[in-house]
Amino acid sequence: MIRTSRIKYRTYGSSSIRISEVGLGCASAWGQPWFDEKEAIAIVRRAIELGITVFDTGPSYSRGNAEPRLAKAIKGVETEKLLISTKVGTHIGSNNKLHHDLGRQAILKSVEASRRRLGLDLIPLLYLHGPRKNELSSQLIDTLTELRDRGWVRWLGVNSFDAEVLKSIADIPIFDVVMLDYNVLRAYREPLITKLSQSGKFIVAGSAIANHLYTPNFFWPKSKADMWYLLRALKNYRGDFFHAREYASLGAFDVWTTAQVALAFVLYNDKVGTAIFGTTRLQHLEENIAACGLDLPNILVEKIRSL
Repeated sequence: MIRTSRIKYRTYGSSSIRISEVGLGCASAWGQPWFDEKEAIAIVRRAIELGITVFDTGPSYSRGNAEPRLAKAIKGVETEKLLISTKVGTHIGSNNKLHHDLGRQAILKSVEASRRRLGLDLIPLLYLHGPRKNELSSQLIDTLTELRDRGWVRWLGVNSFDAEVLKSIADIPIFDVVMLDYNVLRAYREPLITKLSQSGKFIVAGSAIANHLYTPNFFWPKSKADMWYLLRALKNYRGDFFHAREYASLGAFDVWTTAQVALAFVLYNDKVGTAIFGTTRLQHLEENIAACGLDLPNILVEKIRSL
């Protein structure tokens, strides 16, 4: 049986919500219609049992199936104790293609729909999904202020992997949270994380396990979900494959898997509030949570940073 570890918690502002140091991404293969819904719900329920309080999703994720599926998973749960986040800015149009729109009407319509799909009057955390720098206007800020005044959202954040956008967020007070790509392949994000943290932003590490690109059997999928992740990586992360091989050469540390070491590396950074990962296997969920108890030696952390 996998030894799970006690999850640590953070707080933000005056909220009483305990923010777990790891969170579950409710998207990707987990939310796809072809992935068994009972298994997906079981993963969320087990995560809650083990102490995870952070669940991230979005209206455009998993062909629009992610939000409704998460709603089913948290039905009957004390949601006021959870930090559920969703996105605005990207939606699936009538032609089943992704559309980007951060206009006022699009935002209000999207948030109202997300509240309905998630079964939440108040969305604890709403991210702008991939905003462009020129979209961070006074009109946008006014719309986000309106959402808060209506009581539709509690916290506001930005989910972006664009360095220029992220740098500009530090100087915009309305944003409480920043989610960026930080993992063993993105150690160079650390100065930016420091800057954002010093400006008072709560930092969320997205893609915390680097899409498992470094695992030895990544190119030998054993399930439909594995094949889905492989094809996505070939499409979106091909440039990371070589770098991932360098990290994989470190091997596992003691009895810990390479993925656990990768997650422990992210948690080693005390400026990271929570690290998000996704999974379609209960075993991997429990293995990842066990990484909360892994203290990496400084020499290994520095070796990862130097790759």
